[in-house]
Amino acid sequence: LVQRGGGEMRVQLNPQNLGQVQLKVSVDQGRVNVQMITESEQAKRMIEGNIRELTMEMNNNQLSLEKMQVEVSPTLSSD
Repeated sequence: LVQRGGGEMRVQLNPQNLGQVQLKVSVDQGRVNVQMITESEQAKRMIEGNIRELTMEMNNNQLSLEKMQVEVSPTLSSD
């Protein structure tokens, strides 16, 4: 997604009870904006707890995490 300037995808997390995550990514001049919508509060907490590692990995690839938003929508799988 980063190489194409952004996009959207949906991922099923394991274990299954974590549900799905919908990712929307946009990239402008190496600055990355990420919006994640999770199906469960547990998945949201897990993602938010790892934002530092994600930011460091992006920096290692000459990218800067400008904004990251994580929301919960229990009805994600029915969209």
